[in-house]
Amino acid sequence: MRPGGGVKKGGAFERLICKYLSKWVSYGERDDIFWRSAMSGGRATVGLKKGIIRKNQFGDITAIDSMGQEFVNTFVFECKAYKNIKLQSMLFGTPKNDSIYEFWIELHKQTTLLNKDKMLIIRLNNLPILMGLDEDSVFRKVLEDSYGIKPVAIFSNILPVCYLYEFVYVLNLVDPADIVK
Repeated sequence: MRPGGGVKKGGAFERLICKYLSKWVSYGERDDIFWRSAMSGGRATVGLKKGIIRKNQFGDITAIDSMGQEFVNTFVFECKAYKNIKLQSMLFGTPKNDSIYEFWIELHKQTTLLNKDKMLIIRLNNLPILMGLDEDSVFRKVLEDSYGIKPVAIFSNILPVCYLYEFVYVLNLVDPADIVK
Protein backbone atom coordinates (compact mmCIF):
# COMPACT_ATOMS: atom_id res chain seq x y z
CA MET A 1 0.00 0.00 0.00
CA ARG A 2 1.22 3.48 -0.78
CA PRO A 3 2.14 5.92 2.01
CA GLY A 4 -1.10 7.96 1.73
CA GLY A 5 -3.32 5.08 2.83
CA GLY A 6 -4.76 4.25 -0.59
CA VAL A 7 -7.71 1.88 -0.63
CA LYS A 8 -8.29 2.03 3.14
CA LYS A 9 -8.38 5.82 3.08
CA GLY A 10 -10.80 5.89 0.12
CA GLY A 11 -13.11 3.30 1.68
CA ALA A 12 -13.17 5.11 5.00
CA PHE A 13 -14.00 8.37 3.23
CA GLU A 14 -16.85 6.75 1.28
CA ARG A 15 -18.28 5.34 4.52
CA LEU A 16 -18.06 8.77 6.16
CA ILE A 17 -19.90 10.40 3.25
CA CYS A 18 -22.57 7.68 3.34
CA LYS A 19 -23.18 8.48 7.00
CA TYR A 20 -23.32 12.23 6.36
CA LEU A 21 -25.81 11.76 3.52
CA SER A 22 -27.86 9.24 5.52
CA LYS A 23 -28.12 11.58 8.52
CA TRP A 24 -29.01 14.43 6.17
CA VAL A 25 -31.88 12.72 4.32
CA SER A 26 -33.26 11.22 7.57
CA TYR A 27 -33.06 14.55 9.44
CA GLY A 28 -30.48 13.16 11.86
CA GLU A 29 -32.38 9.98 12.67
CA ARG A 30 -30.44 7.31 10.77
CA ASP A 31 -26.98 6.59 9.42
CA ASP A 32 -27.91 3.62 7.21
CA ILE A 33 -29.73 5.05 4.17
CA PHE A 34 -26.71 5.04 1.86
CA TRP A 35 -23.71 2.75 1.58
CA ARG A 36 -20.81 2.07 -0.71
CA SER A 37 -21.62 0.72 -4.17
CA ALA A 38 -20.39 -2.74 -5.05
CA MET A 39 -16.68 -2.46 -5.84
CA SER A 40 -17.01 1.36 -5.51
CA GLY A 41 -18.91 1.50 -8.78
CA GLY A 42 -16.73 -1.17 -10.39
CA ARG A 43 -19.71 -3.47 -10.84
CA ALA A 44 -21.30 -0.86 -13.12
CA THR A 45 -18.05 -0.46 -15.06
CA VAL A 46 -17.74 -4.22 -15.57
CA GLY A 47 -21.37 -4.40 -16.70
CA LEU A 48 -20.89 -1.52 -19.12
CA LYS A 49 -18.06 -3.40 -20.83
CA LYS A 50 -20.61 -6.18 -21.47
CA GLY A 51 -23.25 -3.72 -22.69
CA ILE A 52 -25.22 -3.81 -19.39
CA ILE A 53 -26.13 -0.50 -17.77
CA ARG A 54 -26.49 -0.86 -14.01
CA LYS A 55 -27.86 2.62 -13.51
CA ASN A 56 -27.82 2.71 -9.70
CA GLN A 57 -24.42 1.05 -9.33
CA PHE A 58 -22.40 3.84 -10.95
CA GLY A 59 -20.36 5.97 -8.61
CA ASP A 60 -19.26 5.25 -5.08
CA ILE A 61 -22.57 5.46 -3.21
CA THR A 62 -25.90 3.73 -3.57
CA ALA A 63 -29.12 3.65 -1.54
CA ILE A 64 -29.72 0.66 0.72
CA ASP A 65 -33.02 2.08 1.95
CA SER A 66 -35.95 3.46 -0.03
CA MET A 67 -35.49 6.83 1.70
CA GLY A 68 -32.35 7.39 -0.40
CA GLN A 69 -33.58 5.96 -3.68
CA GLU A 70 -34.64 9.28 -5.20
CA PHE A 71 -31.14 10.64 -4.60
CA VAL A 72 -29.40 7.78 -6.42
CA ASN A 73 -32.00 8.09 -9.18
CA THR A 74 -30.96 11.75 -9.51
CA PHE A 75 -27.19 11.74 -8.78
CA VAL A 76 -24.04 9.76 -9.38
CA PHE A 77 -21.89 10.27 -6.28
CA GLU A 78 -18.13 10.05 -6.68
CA CYS A 79 -15.92 10.35 -3.58
CA LYS A 80 -12.20 11.12 -3.63
CA ALA A 81 -9.84 11.58 -0.65
CA TYR A 82 -6.35 12.62 -1.63
CA LYS A 83 -3.39 14.49 -0.25
CA ASN A 84 -3.27 16.52 -3.47
CA ILE A 85 -6.00 16.65 -6.11
CA LYS A 86 -3.94 18.93 -8.35
CA LEU A 87 -6.36 21.84 -8.22
CA GLN A 88 -4.34 23.58 -10.94
CA SER A 89 -5.77 20.98 -13.35
CA MET A 90 -9.14 22.75 -13.01
CA LEU A 91 -7.58 26.15 -13.57
CA PHE A 92 -5.98 25.16 -16.85
CA GLY A 93 -8.22 22.28 -17.97
CA THR A 94 -5.28 19.93 -18.09
CA PRO A 95 -5.95 16.39 -16.91
CA LYS A 96 -3.30 14.82 -14.73
CA ASN A 97 -3.37 11.43 -13.03
CA ASP A 98 -5.47 11.53 -9.84
CA SER A 99 -6.51 15.14 -10.44
CA ILE A 100 -9.85 16.75 -9.71
CA TYR A 101 -10.16 17.54 -13.41
CA GLU A 102 -9.66 13.90 -14.38
CA PHE A 103 -12.29 12.81 -11.83
CA TRP A 104 -14.70 15.52 -13.00
CA ILE A 105 -14.42 14.58 -16.68
CA GLU A 106 -14.85 10.85 -15.94
CA LEU A 107 -17.90 11.59 -13.79
CA HIS A 108 -19.30 13.77 -16.58
CA LYS A 109 -19.02 10.88 -19.05
CA GLN A 110 -20.92 8.57 -16.68
CA THR A 111 -23.66 11.05 -15.87
CA THR A 112 -24.16 11.92 -19.54
CA LEU A 113 -24.63 8.23 -20.33
CA LEU A 114 -27.09 7.83 -17.44
CA ASN A 115 -28.84 11.20 -17.76
CA LYS A 116 -28.16 11.99 -14.09
CA ASP A 117 -26.67 14.88 -12.14
CA LYS A 118 -23.12 14.55 -10.88
CA MET A 119 -21.79 15.12 -7.38
CA LEU A 120 -18.04 14.93 -6.85
CA ILE A 121 -17.20 14.86 -3.15
CA ILE A 122 -13.56 15.59 -2.39
CA ARG A 123 -11.43 15.72 0.70
CA LEU A 124 -7.92 17.07 0.77
CA ASN A 125 -5.93 16.13 3.85
CA ASN A 126 -6.83 18.38 6.81
CA LEU A 127 -9.21 20.59 4.79
CA PRO A 128 -13.03 20.78 4.65
CA ILE A 129 -14.85 18.34 2.41
CA LEU A 130 -15.83 19.89 -0.93
CA MET A 131 -18.73 19.06 -3.22
CA GLY A 132 -18.52 19.67 -6.97
CA LEU A 133 -21.74 20.28 -8.90
CA ASP A 134 -22.21 21.30 -12.49
CA GLU A 135 -23.98 24.35 -13.83
CA ASP A 136 -27.23 22.55 -14.66
CA SER A 137 -27.43 20.59 -11.42
CA VAL A 138 -30.77 20.60 -9.62
CA PHE A 139 -28.85 20.79 -6.34
CA ARG A 140 -26.80 23.81 -7.44
CA LYS A 141 -29.90 25.69 -8.55
CA VAL A 142 -31.58 25.08 -5.19
CA LEU A 143 -28.45 26.22 -3.33
CA GLU A 144 -28.40 29.48 -5.25
CA ASP A 145 -32.10 30.22 -5.74
CA SER A 146 -33.59 29.01 -2.46
CA TYR A 147 -30.72 29.35 0.00
CA GLY A 148 -28.44 32.00 -1.47
CA ILE A 149 -25.42 29.72 -0.93
CA LYS A 150 -22.47 30.75 -3.06
CA PRO A 151 -19.75 28.34 -4.19
CA VAL A 152 -16.26 28.57 -2.71
CA ALA A 153 -14.92 28.31 -6.28
CA ILE A 154 -16.23 28.21 -9.84
CA PHE A 155 -14.17 26.70 -12.63
CA SER A 156 -15.82 28.23 -15.70
CA ASN A 157 -12.94 27.75 -18.11
CA ILE A 158 -13.61 24.01 -18.35
CA LEU A 159 -16.59 22.08 -19.62
CA PRO A 160 -18.68 21.17 -17.89
CA VAL A 161 -18.36 24.12 -15.53
CA CYS A 162 -17.64 23.01 -11.95
CA TYR A 163 -19.02 24.74 -8.84
CA LEU A 164 -17.34 23.77 -5.55
CA TYR A 165 -19.22 24.05 -2.25
CA GLU A 166 -18.28 23.17 1.30
CA PHE A 167 -20.10 19.85 1.75
CA VAL A 168 -20.89 19.82 5.48
CA TYR A 169 -21.91 23.49 5.46
CA VAL A 170 -24.43 22.78 2.68
CA LEU A 171 -25.85 19.70 4.42
CA ASN A 172 -26.31 21.70 7.63
CA LEU A 173 -28.38 24.36 5.86
CA VAL A 174 -30.31 22.65 3.08
CA ASP A 175 -33.48 20.63 3.51
CA PRO A 176 -33.05 17.44 1.45
CA ALA A 177 -36.72 17.60 0.46
CA ASP A 178 -35.84 20.71 -1.57
CA ILE A 179 -33.39 18.72 -3.71
CA VAL A 180 -35.52 15.78 -4.78
CA LYS A 181 -39.16 16.71 -5.07
